[in-house]
Amino acid sequence: MDIRSPFLQRVQRVLRARRKSLDTERAYLRWIKRFILYHQKRHPTDMGTSDIEDFLTHLAVDREGAPSTQNQARCALLFLYREVLERDPGPLEQVAPAKRSRNVPVVSSAEEAGAVLAAMKGENALVARLLHGAGLRFIEALRLRVKASAARKRPRLRAPTDYRARRQGQQRPPYAKFRCGGIRQREPS
Repeated sequence: MDIRSPFLQRVQRVLRARRKSLDTERAYLRWIKRFILYHQKRHPTDMGTSDIEDFLTHLAVDREGAPSTQNQARCALLFLYREVLERDPGPLEQVAPAKRSRNVPVVSSAEEAGAVLAAMKGENALVARLLHGAGLRFIEALRLRVKASAARKRPRLRAPTDYRARRQGQQRPPYAKFRCGGIRQREPS
């Protein structure tokens, strides 16, 4: 993410010093930028609790954001004030809560899930089987390397190798192994 603002560069340095994930870093920087733009580019040091409450209420009422959206923005702004500016913004009590969704999640039966997986082909089928059978997250499944085994002519999946751990004599974590009949986790040796 290319950041020109010296203030946002400072926020990014603090996020990286706290070892936040790249997704968290991007999300927090976007929320802080939106907060500043919402208040006509006023600097956060010139703003306080009422401005934070105003922004979070705007997200819930005017933008009709989900509670998780409002909560992520709240966490980003609390991080900004507590960790970067080293100021306690105080309790945020006057924030209008976002409305909870009344949608009931749809759960597929085992037969329906099997039919969907059977209809898929190629790389998409492989990723879908990993997501379903091994319980991997989407980004984790996409980061796996496929290694063809010459002896068995079957693809094997391995997690990204940690070469430093191998040099230090540590055992690699068990990796997911794809077989035609499904997915199973290799037992640690």
